[in-house]
Amino acid sequence: MPIFSYATAGLIDLSEQVLRMQAPQPNTLVFPVQEDGFVRAETITAHVGVFTFEEAHRRAKGQFTDELLVDIRGRFMKVLGDGILLCDAGDEHVFVLDLYDDFIYLRSEYLFAFESTLHWENGKVRGAGGPIELIHMRGEGRLALVGADKLRKVRLVPEQDAYVSEDSLVGWLGRISPQTLPLGKTVDEDSALKPMLRCEGEGVLLVRSASALATAVGED
Repeated sequence: MPIFSYATAGLIDLSEQVLRMQAPQPNTLVFPVQEDGFVRAETITAHVGVFTFEEAHRRAKGQFTDELLVDIRGRFMKVLGDGILLCDAGDEHVFVLDLYDDFIYLRSEYLFAFESTLHWENGKVRGAGGPIELIHMRGEGRLALVGADKLRKVRLVPEQDAYVSEDSLVGWLGRISPQTLPLGKTVDEDSALKPMLRCEGEGVLLVRSASALATAVGED
């Protein structure tokens, strides 16, 4: 292959003016920042512009707390400045979502980066093995997820509850309330051995596939 063809194939040009967060390649996020934004600390591989970096903190009841914004995937950084970040998700796919006065609940480990125009709060759902860390994102802006290419969207209606294993539930859109159930009392069938969450309300459940679960177990 000619060297010029090699150098320009799949080129990510950070010298161009990128207006919004985007994923030009499956595992790559280009994140233009004006003033500030939030991103996983260990994922930043390059940037243009002048930035300073601060530890990000959790939010509760509209206020920042003293607790750092950290989960099983690592820590978030608050990025201040003006320029463009290049972030790498490794073997996972990056998926960019636009919120237009919408809201979404996510397990925190699936959140990769988000614009500061979004309002967000940290929360928890009680699980059989301990608290499940959540982030509630709302308002207008973009956020990036990892692993969203392997998610299934499941409709939930008020007349019928859904039972989802704790490991599978990634988040939800709409007015949904998940409640933990004791092991062995999840559904009518005795063969259900995994801890389950009973989800009631109306909206869309985000559930990761069995292949994604197998990959996660293999990585552990």
